[in-house]
Amino acid sequence: MLQLLIVDDERVAIEAIRHAIPWEELEISGVFEASNIKKAKEIFEEQSIDILLCDIEMPQGSGLELLEWVRENAPMTVTIFLTCHADFQFAKKAMELGSLDYILKPLPYDELTAAIQKAIQKIKKDSESLENNQFRQAWNRHHPQLFENFWLEVIEQSIPPNPQAILEAASSRKISLPDRMKYVPILLKIHRWNKEFNKREIKILEYALRNAGQELLFNKNGGSGHLIAIDENTLLTIQAYEELPNADSLLANCRLFIEASNQYFYCDLCCYIGKPSAVHEMAGAVEELLEYDQNNVTEINKALIVSEKYRASAVIDLPDMTMWGILLQENARDRALIEIKEYLVRLSHGKGVDKQVLQRFQQNFIQMLYYVLQVKGVQAHELYSDQKSFLLVSQVNHNIQDLVVWVENAVNKAMNYISSKELKDSVVQRVINYISANLDEDLSRDSIADYIGMNPDYLTRVFKKETGLSVVEYISQQRVERAKELLSKTEMQISMVAASVGYHNFSHFSQMFKKHAFMNPGAYRNHSRSLNSYSISGQRRD
Repeated sequence: MLQLLIVDDERVAIEAIRHAIPWEELEISGVFEASNIKKAKEIFEEQSIDILLCDIEMPQGSGLELLEWVRENAPMTVTIFLTCHADFQFAKKAMELGSLDYILKPLPYDELTAAIQKAIQKIKKDSESLENNQFRQAWNRHHPQLFENFWLEVIEQSIPPNPQAILEAASSRKISLPDRMKYVPILLKIHRWNKEFNKREIKILEYALRNAGQELLFNKNGGSGHLIAIDENTLLTIQAYEELPNADSLLANCRLFIEASNQYFYCDLCCYIGKPSAVHEMAGAVEELLEYDQNNVTEINKALIVSEKYRASAVIDLPDMTMWGILLQENARDRALIEIKEYLVRLSHGKGVDKQVLQRFQQNFIQMLYYVLQVKGVQAHELYSDQKSFLLVSQVNHNIQDLVVWVENAVNKAMNYISSKELKDSVVQRVINYISANLDEDLSRDSIADYIGMNPDYLTRVFKKETGLSVVEYISQQRVERAKELLSKTEMQISMVAASVGYHNFSHFSQMFKKHAFMNPGAYRNHSRSLNSYSISGQRRD
């Protein structure tokens, strides 16, 4: 005979469940009730509870908090969640894959009865398995948290990685590690959630993932194991077998888990199957899996067997991005994106592509894109300081798919802003921005008019009306101002200063400089240095 606990802050809901369910037919001898988490914990400490019916939202704490406590203190209890929130419908199928079920209020009592029957069948099945398998009984009789802490200490090498130290640590925790058992680590890495969820919803999905993993990864091959949270979005299973299943069987189970995760949990992930290892070898085996995952940037939603340490790739030549930049400057956004994506697809099919390759690509791409922004007179911080951009940048090195998302977002954000800015800016301001960004180029009235898309004579009249200078006069003035700055603040040779502001004929540069500055470039440099020296010495006297 089994015992069940109902936890709900609505007294009417508890009474309705009490009277609607045929407890005797279900062979449930004890039905307890609690209106809050505190009372529920007290009942667990006094009674052996087989099934928990729990409202997910209560004023004094959520059902998820109670579930975490139950997992540590009564791990064999099967939980069924109740809630009135229809927006959780997405989780229903997910919960059905594990020991957890999920039912919406107002409760369909036939569905609730079926869920309780399912829980009872699971309890009986688990009980029979425990009786028929001595090792599984030893493996599962401990709290999951005890095992999780033990394996984390093994993996992090808090317990020295030698057989004797590990056996002593296991013995002190009353954990059985028979010599005949073989252990297989499988790393489960969630790459992304394909819907936007709040923290509460993600917690539900993560718990459902753990249950699905228990069902699809352990039970199908007669193994026993526990899921361990390595960090956010990373789970590790340590599976123990008396007889190892073949690799094809493990791969098939992982593929089933990946398909279920895609369909019901709205996430993309990879499963990395490690080599069978002794307990003292587990830290090294898991390190290989983590390293392989870090550098796996081309595979997603795949089950992979990792048989050796990741090897650094040979240097991959990255593309010259000049043409992409020209296309963007010419506002040919669609063509540029097509070419970029085609390249990344080819890259994803190549050998030796790893995290470092993606980092190098991103750095080169940022340099190209920022140059386009500079030419268009846009400051990068105006575009990429929002939260979404920060998040996408942090995900770029995960895989090529994330890199494609980041590239598309960065380009679209830049081009949309440029288009908007060009509509707002006056013709004169666009000319000024273009001149400022291209002082070292062969600028002329006609080339600027062609860039702006305006008749050269009309452009000259508009520009002179607003600035008082012709386009050619303004270019000369700006070149001299830039040259003054370089002469006074750098050690560049005067001929290099001339070239950097667009003058390749030194005598022409000197003539133009003297016309505007009333002294030649060398004299200006000496004069500016003497002024700086006087200023510094004057400060010292003060």
